[in-house]
Formats: sequence, C-alpha cells, structure tokens
Amino acid sequence: MGKDFSKTLKLWSTGAEVELWQKLLKQKGYFAEEVDGVFGDKLNAATKKYQAANGLLNDGVVGKITWGFAFANVKEVKDEHIKTEVNLLAWIKRDLGPYIKKAIAGSIFTEDWLGAIAARETGFLIIRYVNKGYDLDTITKLMKGDFNNGIYHGFSFWQIDIRSFPEFINSGKWLDIQASANKAVDVLTGKMKYLKKHEEKLGEYWFSRAITAAYNCGEGNVEKAILAGKDIDSRTFNKDYSKEVFRMKEVYKSVNI
Repeated sequence: MGKDFSKTLKLWSTGAEVELWQKLLKQKGYFAEEVDGVFGDKLNAATKKYQAANGLLNDGVVGKITWGFAFANVKEVKDEHIKTEVNLLAWIKRDLGPYIKKAIAGSIFTEDWLGAIAARETGFLIIRYVNKGYDLDTITKLMKGDFNNGIYHGFSFWQIDIRSFPEFINSGKWLDIQASANKAVDVLTGKMKYLKKHEEKLGEYWFSRAITAAYNCGEGNVEKAILAGKDIDSRTFNKDYSKEVFRMKEVYKSVNI
C-alpha cells in the first residue's frame, strides 16, 4: 500500500503516513521515540511543538497545510542507519565532503585526512544522531563533546577546542560547517608550522602523523615525544590517535557514495 499524503493525521491515526511523519520529525529533532506508525500522545506533543515553531496552527493535526509546509522545507526523508565504520565514513564523505573540499583548497591537507579526523573526533556522535533519524542541520547543532566539569570543550565535527579558540567558539561560527572545516585546516596548519623543524628527521609519512597527533594532544607534547625518541602517539588519546586517523584515511578513500 502506498502513502496518501492528502490524508489528515491526528491522535491515534495509524499507517504508513504516520511512519513518514514520525521519521520527518525525528530528523528535525522533535520526536525521539520509536517509529511505529501510531500517532500517540508523544507524537501529538511533538507535532504541536513543530507547528508552533513554524508559525502553524498548533492543534496536533497534520492536514494539508502542515504536510505542505513540511515537504516544502525538507529535501527528503531518509531511512538511514550507520552500522559499520564504512557507513560512517560514507556519511562523512557525502555530507561533509563538499565542505572539506573547499577548506583544503591551497593547503597540503586532503579530503580523506580531514574526513578521517572528523570520524575520529565525533564519529560516535554522528552515529548516535544519524541513527535517531536527525538531519544534518540538527546534527551540526549537537556536535559538542569533551564534557568535563560541567563544560563542553570541543565543538563542531572537528572538535575545535574552546580553550584554544574561545573567540571562534563563542561567536557561534562553529555552527557553520564550512567555517569549522576551515578552522580545522587552520589548526592543522599551525601544528605543521610548529613541527616543521622536525620534518627532515621524520620524513613525509611520520611528519604527517606528527601533525595529526598534535591535533589531538598539542604540538608541544608531540615534540617532547619526538625528542625523547618515543612513539608519535605516546601522548595522544588511547595512544593511537594518528594511527587510527591514517587507517581511516585509507577506508575513506575506498568508499563510494
């Protein structure tokens, strides 16, 4: 049976149209319950909240006006789940790739490099919110991490640190994906310049790994590891940050979207 988008939905309606409405509201962050095709009390409340937020009559009834507004303001309703690392990197490549490509223009950095850093930094959050059915705009607003002492320290898909870049975070620019991708490149460029004196000693591959490790634990800590003859990742989270990023770089390059 197909979906009838002219059908009016209200409390205790059931069917494919209700499932679609649930998925749409999940993508927009209004509905967090299971998609079951039943217009229950929680969906009714979510519908009223959506209607009120968009200047519609908030009566909880999904009629022609609410349907029309919803479809005029959503590209498509996706039924997408991330179940594997390949799925995650495919999502990043498709949804963040266009921003990454602009950000890396004129730099030494590559799309797979920035994509893999995003996966390492916020992959667990991306999986959580995509699997809840949220759309990109909603997910972008939820990209806050490194919660400590009641404060978030990392912001955006690339977890820009508020302690190092308070002006950027407090300005709200982190909510702009392009601005955040650009900032991530700027941060990496700063790490590269600081560690440049070790490039000849390390060689191209290990110098790139050092820059990546510095993104996680700071260039000073990476330099200490280099001078002490220790592993590049010895001071990174789980002692494998750059190793994992470089592994995921290869997966990213192999993903087709």
